[in-house]
Amino acid sequence: TRAFVTMVIGLLLRVYFNLRVKNRGKVPRKGSFIIAANHTSLLDFPVIYTALPTKQMREVAAPAAKDYFFKSTFKSFLVQSAFKAFPLERYGNFFEGLKVCAKVIKLGKPLVLFPEGTRSIKGTLQPFKPGIGLLACELGVPIVPVYIKGAYEALPKGAWFPKPEPIEVKFGDPIYPEEYIKLKGKLKNYEVYK
Repeated sequence: TRAFVTMVIGLLLRVYFNLRVKNRGKVPRKGSFIIAANHTSLLDFPVIYTALPTKQMREVAAPAAKDYFFKSTFKSFLVQSAFKAFPLERYGNFFEGLKVCAKVIKLGKPLVLFPEGTRSIKGTLQPFKPGIGLLACELGVPIVPVYIKGAYEALPKGAWFPKPEPIEVKFGDPIYPEEYIKLKGKLKNYEVYK
């Protein structure tokens, strides 16, 4: 089922949204890493998922908002079977959510997280939360920055049906946490993570 869903989603994104991917070669070929992307649309994770190299696509996991994706059986089935998504409590205990993410990383899997925490209403970048920095520094894994262009125009928050706008995904150079870990003691941990 997953292979079929992946194929359909990939075809839809490439044809309907004319999906373009830049710098795919910057994605680490093995081990855990965190993909950190801007978040403006429900299309963001499917777009990242489709843009990844095949091996990483098979391995990647993502937390999905428990209050949104796991309220209905259909949505829950869709995100779990298609994307290996797992429920994350957005409004509950912050550290419990990070513990679940840490378990995935310790299994050697890549993880997609959105540092803004939620979709942007206006399509502009919002302040980052410190969770990704905490995971990267404490577990010693790189962060791969990703910029998604066009997803907001295609399906902004509140819209029900996507428009056929072109979407581009651009992977950046991995950010390794070693330089930031050296700042511990000079700055508060919260500042280092942020």
